[in-house]
Amino acid sequence: MIFKYYCLPLLLIFSSHTAQAENPLEVQKNDNPEFQETIYSVAGDSCGIQWTVRHFSVSSGFGISEHSKCALSLSNQIPYRSSLLRKVIVDTNNMQGMRNYSWGRLQRSDANDEYALRLARAAMNSKQWNSQKGVVQNHSKGINHYIAELLNQNMIFAEVSESFASSDYELKVNDVEKVLIGNSPVGKGQLPFDCIVSFSVLKKKAAVR
Repeated sequence: MIFKYYCLPLLLIFSSHTAQAENPLEVQKNDNPEFQETIYSVAGDSCGIQWTVRHFSVSSGFGISEHSKCALSLSNQIPYRSSLLRKVIVDTNNMQGMRNYSWGRLQRSDANDEYALRLARAAMNSKQWNSQKGVVQNHSKGINHYIAELLNQNMIFAEVSESFASSDYELKVNDVEKVLIGNSPVGKGQLPFDCIVSFSVLKKKAAVR
């Protein structure tokens, strides 16, 4: 069985190569009032990441959606998202009204596809996943809830979480949709290899002394 891989559209504005080399983590900001959104982007050599901050209304807050085209390792992407987050924190009065951070599909056709491989490995090692049938077993809340638990419990998005932790925020997968199941290079059988993911973003609680 052959599955098509999805590549999300990317609308990054890249600086010249010289400017990227001098200041690769400079955040570019473009307001789009017609659609009630602001686009933040950061670009360096072989990597560009864009956040679209969409304002739902004056009273109901905002959400962040991400697009990327990045060949850097996941750990080397941490400063990129950290820079974007710091800029958004300043512009939104410390994330006031933040609703969710939408990652989109795991399959992006860039280095971030590693998260999809991690998901497949986690399922392959899970006692609740039947690789022969490609189904979750003994889980009353269904596959979407199961995949969300798998992503959180196995810290699949460790590097993305680290980007937020540097500003004292924590991520938790709070929604999964449209899970794709099929053959994966990580092992035999039918495994989940793609889905749409979104996170809740919460301020870390101060430690009680």
